Amino acid sequence: KKERELARIVEYCQLKDEALERRRQNVLDDEAFRLTTRLLSWNPDFYTMWNYRRLILQHRFRESGELRFVEEAVQKQPKSYWIWNHRGWTLETMPQPDWKRELKLVSMMLNLDSRNFHGWQYRYTVISKLRAQNPDHEAQLVRDEFAYTKQKIAQSFSNGSAWHYRAKLLPKVFAEMAPADRAAMINDEFDMVRSAFYTDPDDQSAWIYYRWWLTYLAEHPQESASDDAYTQLLRREADVIRELLDLEPDAKCKYPCKRALLCQAATDVEKEEMRTLLEQLQRVDPMREQRYVDLAKA
Repeated sequence: KKERELARIVEYCQLKDEALERRRQNVLDDEAFRLTTRLLSWNPDFYTMWNYRRLILQHRFRESGELRFVEEAVQKQPKSYWIWNHRGWTLETMPQPDWKRELKLVSMMLNLDSRNFHGWQYRYTVISKLRAQNPDHEAQLVRDEFAYTKQKIAQSFSNGSAWHYRAKLLPKVFAEMAPADRAAMINDEFDMVRSAFYTDPDDQSAWIYYRWWLTYLAEHPQESASDDAYTQLLRREADVIRELLDLEPDAKCKYPCKRALLCQAATDVEKEEMRTLLEQLQRVDPMREQRYVDLAKA
């Protein structure tokens, strides 16, 4: 077994040296293309070979075969940044790229691994291309994607990539909504996040989104309908956090939820409770102790 491994290493090094020498001499022939195929099948993160391959493709483009190659590669190594990057480049170089087919492909990949960050990033790129191609259907595309994130989050509340993508889409969804519909939307969003909290209070994905969501509403008061509505919302969420702390006093979630309460509901919490929370944070989160000391002084 060791001998076979050694032979493969020797072969790989020989191929690499040959390919790099051809690149140095700016050789863009079929043999150079075959060399990049063999090397990238072994090592899909060899970005120098991807760049060399692009030069060859630009010299004599063969997009259909390239898409097949990258499709096989991404199924074997779905978390390789360079495979996804090269696939996007290939589509953008084509005169008539089929972005609808790409959406089906990335949906299939996310069904296999719903947390694949590279897949989610690529999906965002594909949707951006489809929106540019179909400006009349842009709003519907965004709404469909927003519903898709909810579906994926419902499958797993710990899907940080889906929460992150949802945060990208939500401002666009809000922009298309009538003001009268936003209050219901805000409540629905908090209900979904709250379900995640009670399902797994230790998981950080929903808490990160929660803090972003509170901050977004604070920075866009027009989305909350009125200052009074936002104040009532903060008080309600403060009660939710206190209830969670009572139910799970030792859960890891106490760090983010207390921070959320301090950062977003500061004007609505009694000063004495603020001091108590800061003292607790100094004790349970020693890495940031000085930060809480400074906050207490302020």
